[in-house]
Amino acid sequence: FPSHDIGKQLWNGIELDRCEDSWIRDCRGRQLRNSALETYGASGIANRTVDIIIERFRTSDNNGDHVYFGPHSQGIFLTDWVGISVAANKSGLRINADPATEQGTNFFIVNPNIEGGNNANSNGIYVEDGQGVDIQGGWAGGFEPTTCNGIWFGAEASSCMVNGMRFETARIDGPACSLNGCEITGALGVTTNAVSIGSAAQGFSIAG
Repeated sequence: FPSHDIGKQLWNGIELDRCEDSWIRDCRGRQLRNSALETYGASGIANRTVDIIIERFRTSDNNGDHVYFGPHSQGIFLTDWVGISVAANKSGLRINADPATEQGTNFFIVNPNIEGGNNANSNGIYVEDGQGVDIQGGWAGGFEPTTCNGIWFGAEASSCMVNGMRFETARIDGPACSLNGCEITGALGVTTNAVSIGSAAQGFSIAG
């Protein structure tokens, strides 16, 4: 991927379109005009992007979401990802996969470490639309404390969970989500709640 000495030149680093059974290892995406990695597909079970393993991904200083799992994606494993410096109004990881179709489920995020960079309205992991998102371990912090979230499960996110993660703040707007065994570190100058729970977050639980 591009070196820092040539500036932002490329749009996306890696695009997976209707891709199955793929393995991405030890890649770095930095200084891209949009995302380091994007997945998407098309309608119909044969046209989804599914069964993808992404290991030891390194992302930094991109204009878009660092990693974007889009419509018709499911069954994706992202392990040992490190993201640094999330742009304003963007996310380190954004999942926007429609769970009402046969796609949009089963995302496994293991040991993510995201240092936001304190840009306005940025987020660490934002599940905008999707279900069955399982986040295990890691860290999400360094986000502007009054406008950002380390973790955000949106109103269209359901059955999502965070296990054993350290984060500064979290926002829960979707149903049947949970935080289990997490450590809330707080943020310097924070004036909002560490965990905000919206009115649509039915069946939400905190354990440990």
